[in-house]
Amino acid sequence: MYSFIKIIGILLIITGIALIVIAVFFPEAASGLFITGAVLIIVGIIDFALGNYFGKLFKDFPKLQGFNGSMKASGKRMSSMAEFMKQQNKMNELSSKGIPVRVKIISFKDTGEIINYDSVFEFQLEVLKEHRYDNYYINNHRQIVSKVIASRIKTGNEYPAKVDPENRENIILSWL
Repeated sequence: MYSFIKIIGILLIITGIALIVIAVFFPEAASGLFITGAVLIIVGIIDFALGNYFGKLFKDFPKLQGFNGSMKASGKRMSSMAEFMKQQNKMNELSSKGIPVRVKIISFKDTGEIINYDSVFEFQLEVLKEHRYDNYYINNHRQIVSKVIASRIKTGNEYPAKVDPENRENIILSWL
């Protein structure tokens, strides 16, 4: 937008110069042409300078995304919030009816997905039971992990968790 203002300024300057040149060839209209040309040059310089100033001032402002861009961004935020609420509901349900267990982290990775400003991690877990032969593994367990907790997670560490009594793959880790 501001480049358009600069272009208008340049066109005004060129028109002003053209009028002054014409004034040289037509002495009978020289005073009117000269004054009009000078005014156009001054207005063009001011217009160009303002376009340049505001263009530099606002160049780092986020661009307007338009209707489609803002709708896509809103859709992503809504999807992210829906996933966050799903995780919260799962945590609430398991905290009330889940069976307490200990889990050992075999491996983990940050998926790069962000939900409500927190990272989603994928874990390979060993669920530790009272008898070692009852232990079992859970692969590809995904859970939202806050940035504060993420820096303290280590392979081999054990954490408390709650397991759904009806589905032993449905588990939620507690970082406390």
